[in-house]
Amino acid sequence: MASRRHGLAGARKAAGYTQESLAAELNADRTTVARWEAGDTEPQPFYRPRLVRLLGISSDDLRRILGEATPGRPGVASAHTAAEPLSARHPEQPALDRRVVIQKAAAIAASLHDAETLRRKLADAVDRAAMSEASLDDWESTANQYGLAHRYRPAASMLADLTADFAELHRLLDGRRAILVPTRLTRVMAQLAGIMCATLVRLDQQTAARNWARTAKVAASEVGDSTLHAWVLNQEAFSHYYGGNLVEAVSVAAHAQHIANQAPCAGVSKTAALEARAHALLGRVEETHAALGRAERALTGMDVKALTPSIFDYDEARFQFHAGNAHTHLGETAAAFAAQERALALYPAGDSFDRALVMLDRADCLVHDNDIPGAAEWIVRALESVAADQRNTVIGGRARQVLGHVPTGAATLPAVRELRDMLHDGAGRSLTST
Repeated sequence: MASRRHGLAGARKAAGYTQESLAAELNADRTTVARWEAGDTEPQPFYRPRLVRLLGISSDDLRRILGEATPGRPGVASAHTAAEPLSARHPEQPALDRRVVIQKAAAIAASLHDAETLRRKLADAVDRAAMSEASLDDWESTANQYGLAHRYRPAASMLADLTADFAELHRLLDGRRAILVPTRLTRVMAQLAGIMCATLVRLDQQTAARNWARTAKVAASEVGDSTLHAWVLNQEAFSHYYGGNLVEAVSVAAHAQHIANQAPCAGVSKTAALEARAHALLGRVEETHAALGRAERALTGMDVKALTPSIFDYDEARFQFHAGNAHTHLGETAAAFAAQERALALYPAGDSFDRALVMLDRADCLVHDNDIPGAAEWIVRALESVAADQRNTVIGGRARQVLGHVPTGAATLPAVRELRDMLHDGAGRSLTST
């Protein structure tokens, strides 16, 4: 009759596990753990390294509480014991031959010890690298949730949570061999690094954003997915665009479209639209319209019904925002007004960041048409629609840019002076109260 292993059950309880929770950590059934504790079965070798770590005990302790003999140190003494019967059976064997037998036995024992040490190290490495399907599902779900939240959550909050999740990813990957990292997890790394880049762009931290873009590109290259790579390059292009390096933004955007072979995907549509915006700021009319055409064709070719309001996808609301922005920079106010109206109608109310930028484009068009009071009103609406801390990011930078377009003769208007003071002091007080 099997003897219950009270020591194993005690070690489990001391480590804070139930049979169910320990089994979950081991990717086993609860009945498997129950049979070990009942003494009916033995933990298989592939479970033992994880079991040792989870219980916080040594391998010798595990063997002891399982009722197994602890192996002695390999060496000459154990080899001598094995060699003695040979000498007893052959008393006439010379002493030299006996020493050779002992030395060979010792060498074999030492090799076995070394082999077992290596086996344990390899088992530990594989165990550290192994990730259950459920764990990979969780990480993919995390990336998707960030993709959806990017349009609504404040960038500072996103930054804090992304930093915490990257710390957890680092813990998982620390000490792993690259060949043992699942491709699915590498994809998640590329996506999360790309979202971190986009978050830092919104916080107007363009150098840090480009650093994360490099990390995202390395991971995307490992995955070998051209559409993912194009999407990552789009995040990098944004960092150049908002950092004022328009030529590099155009170059990166064009590279993204080339990598994706102009396929109808979010990476192509978004980067073509961004390329158009950069061309417009550079005063390149034909190039702007050509890039907008590519963006619209790519968007039209996508399965719009399958798209989600995620950073990984693209939709008409964002295309209209980007098209309106390009027309604004070219001074094509009629086309810009039409795109802005369509964008504001399509954007959900919770997407305050992009909506604010559309409003600022409207203000810029009104400045172009010499309606300064109307422009000031739209700037107020834009800044009031976002949290105070967002006025010191890309949104604040765009508002200052629009005010910079106000003619010198109108710069002394009360509404313009108040807006300049508000953007200068960054106090975050309500603009309607000024």
